[in-house]
Amino acid sequence: MYTSNRLSVSPDPAARLAMRCEPNPPRLVTAVLMCAALGVPAAARADAFQNGSFESPGISTGQSPIETPTDAPTGWLGGGNLGGYALFYEQSGLYDLSSQSGLANVGFGGNNTAGASIEQTFDTVVGVSYTVGYYTSAQQLGNGAQSYSATAVDGATVLATQSADIPDTEVAWAYHSFVFVAASASSTLRFADTSVAADSGNDNWALDSVSVVSSVPEPGAFSLFGAGLVGLLLKGRRSSKR
Repeated sequence: MYTSNRLSVSPDPAARLAMRCEPNPPRLVTAVLMCAALGVPAAARADAFQNGSFESPGISTGQSPIETPTDAPTGWLGGGNLGGYALFYEQSGLYDLSSQSGLANVGFGGNNTAGASIEQTFDTVVGVSYTVGYYTSAQQLGNGAQSYSATAVDGATVLATQSADIPDTEVAWAYHSFVFVAASASSTLRFADTSVAADSGNDNWALDSVSVVSSVPEPGAFSLFGAGLVGLLLKGRRSSKR
């Protein structure tokens, strides 16, 4: 009788992963999830949307002008006509207006100015729709009309825009929203003061609680789900061998 003295060699991790990823109808769902969680590298990503309530870095008293782009709250950049309190960072309660969320918000149009903007660039997924939500309110009533635009852009391409007047009759937060569809791996959200300085007097307006919500879970959420499921499957497999 012939006996083969074969040496048993465990495949390396890459080979084991390849074996698990081979099409096998009874295990197709498990294989797909394991390959997605373990074998697919994450796509290159920019920063996620952040600091929509302007709580970072925080402001302890009063207000502070945003006179250069990087003076803006964390994650945001100032733009347009900066200087002279055209854009400012303010503590909750200033001008009889409590921040819509937290202890800070940004204001536009102080001291008879207009034309400032604030923006943030963040990661997006091509073809996915995003809902932008935000709150605005008038401040220092009685001197003239205020207006603004909220725009999502991809470079020089406008993806969606919304504009409105801010009533000069009440200090109260109003909610607004619009939807855009991403055209690349990053998009920019920009808020601009479109008021006419000569008509606005000492009036100004405030922005707070900006949110950007994807219509589908971000890739990172899928990875976490897949990794967790794989862990549960492996734990169950070890238990079944005991």
